[in-house]
Amino acid sequence: MNFFVDFFDFLLRCFHGLIIGPKRILLIAIILSLLIAGINLLFLLRYHKLWNKEFNLSFFAQLICFLVYPFTFFIIFSIISLANLEPIASSSISQWRNEIIHDSQWSKNVFKKAYWVIYDKKYEDFTNYLCPEKGGRIIPSSNPKTIEAIAEIYSDESRKHFIKNSPFYSMFIWPKNEIANDSIRNDMKVFFALDKGQTYNLHNSIDIAANRIRADLYLKIPIIIIKTRLFLILLFLFIESLLLIIIGIKAYTEIRSSII
Repeated sequence: MNFFVDFFDFLLRCFHGLIIGPKRILLIAIILSLLIAGINLLFLLRYHKLWNKEFNLSFFAQLICFLVYPFTFFIIFSIISLANLEPIASSSISQWRNEIIHDSQWSKNVFKKAYWVIYDKKYEDFTNYLCPEKGGRIIPSSNPKTIEAIAEIYSDESRKHFIKNSPFYSMFIWPKNEIANDSIRNDMKVFFALDKGQTYNLHNSIDIAANRIRADLYLKIPIIIIKTRLFLILLFLFIESLLLIIIGIKAYTEIRSSII
């Protein structure tokens, strides 16, 4: 998924969380966003008078100023809606977990990769184990090195899937890969101690990865909120400054032409 598409989807989820939340908070957010957007619009429409009291904005320039109004509302509303981030982010991780579990092609590819990696390393005897291409569904796991390798593959492939499908969150909340590896490895050891001759369920590693992400998320939420709000503020200031510079240059140019 494209980063900006994921970021926009993230903001929409925050909007939805604010909308379905307490009505009093929603009302305050709407009034505050409308008020700040309105003040900013008036400032843009009158800003040129600081340079040239006789200068009048063209219809096109006024149209751009009015288009900044919904943009300002969007920025302010977004900044406020981020306060409800924790349940929204947790819900997004649950959605990723469900998507990856039901992605049968991904599961087949990961199992196939794990099978051939172990086969090539010659950690196990594959005499009675069919390859995935022929319908094989079991990877022999009697060697501790096999568990190490499979844990690393499952963890790494889950990480790659998460980064690909959640590029915004992955900037903040993917835990250190060795931590996920250790968790999956320990779970595999328990599994094979009880069910020798069986294949470790890939869904178990996904659950562990999702839980590790959630654990990291709860620690990173303040940072996510601060950085996202800072990004939105900088985006607003960039657009606003660009517009003010254009208006200022137009007004100043008219002053020079009238003097000459």
